[in-house]
Amino acid sequence: MFNNNRSPAWFRDSKWLSGILLVVVLAASILSFSLTQFTTENRAKLVLERVIELTLLPEGVGQGLAVRQGIDFEPGDRLQLLPGVEVFADPTEIEGLTTEDAQSRVAAVLAERVVSAGTAAALALVTDGDLTAQLERAFVGPVPFLTRLWLGASMMPLGLEDGSRLAQWEVRAAEQPGQPVQPVVGVFVLVEPERLRPLSEREIGELVVRELASTVLAEGLPAAQELVTNSTLLQQLSLTIQGEVRSSLHDLLITLLLSRGETVSVRLKQARTALAEVDPPDATPGVLPASRLEGLSPEEADRVVLSVLAEQAFAEGVEVVADQVIDVEQASRLQSVAGVVDRLTRAAHRRYLQITWWTGTLALLFLAGLMVFSRGLGRLVNPGLALMLAAGPGAVLFTWLNGLLESAVGILPASIRTTGAIAFLGDLLGYIGARLPIEVFASLSRNHLIVLLVGAGLVALALLVRLGQLLRPRRRTLL
Repeated sequence: MFNNNRSPAWFRDSKWLSGILLVVVLAASILSFSLTQFTTENRAKLVLERVIELTLLPEGVGQGLAVRQGIDFEPGDRLQLLPGVEVFADPTEIEGLTTEDAQSRVAAVLAERVVSAGTAAALALVTDGDLTAQLERAFVGPVPFLTRLWLGASMMPLGLEDGSRLAQWEVRAAEQPGQPVQPVVGVFVLVEPERLRPLSEREIGELVVRELASTVLAEGLPAAQELVTNSTLLQQLSLTIQGEVRSSLHDLLITLLLSRGETVSVRLKQARTALAEVDPPDATPGVLPASRLEGLSPEEADRVVLSVLAEQAFAEGVEVVADQVIDVEQASRLQSVAGVVDRLTRAAHRRYLQITWWTGTLALLFLAGLMVFSRGLGRLVNPGLALMLAAGPGAVLFTWLNGLLESAVGILPASIRTTGAIAFLGDLLGYIGARLPIEVFASLSRNHLIVLLVGAGLVALALLVRLGQLLRPRRRTLL
């Protein structure tokens, strides 16, 4: 501190004590004020969203973030059993409905829609992107195979295997060149003659069965029934599709739905809670209603979920968010960054604000004391030096961080064992910062730089005053 040797010892000691306390308290005040700005709702949510994204989806959005979903359900309404599938249960059924019953009902409705109107009609009931993709793969591979297998086993022995039901298709092909012909009597399936000529009698029967199976899956059983005029074949077609094919399809769909059992269970529990109008101690509210995700791509759905998780993290902390994540490994990873998340919450913002008020008030008191115990130009120099000492380290640190974020390339850092703790921390900050607007961190360095410049300005002003005193010409006396 700027000293005046003519001051008493106690006066100088008080000045030093005031100056040291001012530096310490002011440094804390600047930092807490910067953190208060940094943790305002919009900025904190933006940072939290990126932290949660990097923690839960390190390879990027679109992988499908599995979280507990809330329900749009009021007593008296029907309950949608699975988000993204138009299958419902009446309120009177909910109390006695098990998870397995609900999954079986969803599978049964989808299987019935396939049988009655085709696979496209069944897909129209589904808006969940992941389930749609699974069903599309099933409807291309195993479902046609099973349908052809069952139809072949039941219909081929009825004259399609030995050729006893074959029509005189060669005569018709000769009479009407270039026109498709009907190879089997009683089954109005038309085929190009060129496809039939290299086939055996059995292979022609198998071709007709494949066409009937394709018609069922494309348009439903009624469309296939219109193609069959023979009563025996028609009866066997109907029995097989309504029996073995429907049952096999139902079992296959239940297998696809097994991974969604937890979601169905939670929805039934939430619906029972709503009907009972009580809040059981173990009830966990969902992140958001499934209706908010309907029609969204996997990337868009993940973005919506991450935004809601960030809102919950800001409002209630990491524990509530971790409870919403279904995947145990992801929830564990989220718990590991609790130290970061919990310093960006609304509660943390309030703490920073309180600290700012207390330290700001103390800083004003110590500044006043320093100016009282200073003399002459020391009343400018000493506060200026205190401001520079308080803000200097933070200004250097946060300016370096801003420079690091500006040059960040956004590459996932290597392991800490490979790069070392300091390098890993720098790479991690760069990785996070590359996904955030640089303005988010601007206040952290700007506030320190402002205080540093004010302190330097006070010192510069004192030097200018002193220089003016030295250069000012002395007055000459007349005597």
